[in-house]
Amino acid sequence: MLSDLSWRKAKEKISRAQVALIPVGSTEQHGPHLPLGTDYIIAEAIARKVSEKDEFISTPPVTVGVSKHHRQFFGTLWVSTTRLREYVKEISLSLKYHGIDRLIFVNGHGGNANPLRNCCKEELREKGITGLVYEYWRANQEEIKSIFSESSVGHAGEMETSMVMKIAPDLVQEENIQEAEEGAANRWGLEKFGVETSFDTLDFSSSGAIGKPTKASAQKGKKIFDISCKQLSKLGKWLATTNELAEKPHLD
Repeated sequence: MLSDLSWRKAKEKISRAQVALIPVGSTEQHGPHLPLGTDYIIAEAIARKVSEKDEFISTPPVTVGVSKHHRQFFGTLWVSTTRLREYVKEISLSLKYHGIDRLIFVNGHGGNANPLRNCCKEELREKGITGLVYEYWRANQEEIKSIFSESSVGHAGEMETSMVMKIAPDLVQEENIQEAEEGAANRWGLEKFGVETSFDTLDFSSSGAIGKPTKASAQKGKKIFDISCKQLSKLGKWLATTNELAEKPHLD
């Protein structure tokens, strides 16, 4: 992790690294059983593990994201999509100044997905920076299906609870897991006539959870954590050397 190093050690690490990992998460409710920092805790742990193993660097995590839809639950913090895009753009520009222009945002929060992708496609590309967004739940869908139940990808459900049980077990309030499930929704959001009609998490989940956290375990968390790290490592090694993402020239 870059923040653990002195500037001289950082110079050595950066001189060898061709890719930087930027963990991005949120500070938002994750039911009565998980910490508010669940998303950035998971993203930081994955980025740290991979950067220690491979010749990448990892920045400190971005800990507040696009989370206004959780605002009725105490402790939730949020920024606008515009503010998140501007913030990660400036982090990216500072990395480019130090010589790294290939970046992977290790995103732990679904609400950040579109702002991050749009920033990569627009602001960063215009500055000569190649940015990609890695989300462990999207990159490892087949493995997730084999490890977890159908509802596992839900917010504060089986998968996220399992991940925190593996990464930071002392932060899981296991005595509240049953309560979380009793107030959980089976899926994210509400629909009428095929149209999304919910605005806030509280519209459909009284506990703030989605899915079945009672099915979580540290063993399941370790499986998906290890798989997620391996997949990110493969992506980083490919990004370090590929020319496939270069902007194509104007057609004649």
